[in-house]
Amino acid sequence: MAVLKRLPIVYLIQDNGWGISATGDEMRTMDAYEYAAGFKGLERMRVDGSDFIDSYHGLTRAFEFVRNDRAPILVHAKCPLLGHHTSGVRKEWYRGDDLTNHLKDDPIIKLENFLLQTKLFSKKTE
Repeated sequence: MAVLKRLPIVYLIQDNGWGISATGDEMRTMDAYEYAAGFKGLERMRVDGSDFIDSYHGLTRAFEFVRNDRAPILVHAKCPLLGHHTSGVRKEWYRGDDLTNHLKDDPIIKLENFLLQTKLFSKKTE
C-alpha cells in the first residue's frame, strides 16, 4: 500500500542474522533487502548497522529521498547480535563462534574508536 499510494515511509530493518535460536540462513532464503526487490516502486538500500557513520549517512539519504520523492524506502541494516533474544532463550545455549565474530562488530566499540581516532573524543585519565 505504501508503494501504491507513494507514502513517504522509511522502513528500517535491523537484521542481526538470527531468528529465535536459529541463524537466518537456517530460517530464510533471502533477507529483507532482497525480498523488497519484488515490490516495484519500493526504493531500498543497505547500511552497516554496526557503523554509526555509515548508518547516519544512509538514513540521512533515506529521509531526503522520502521527503523529496514522496515514496517509501526500505533500509536494511546489518547488525551484530550481542545480547539474548529473550530471558528464556540464552545466547550461551545456541551460539558458538559466531558470538566472537559478532563482538568484533560491536557498534559502541567501533564508534568509540572512531571518536578517539578523529580526536572528537578523548578518554579521561584519572
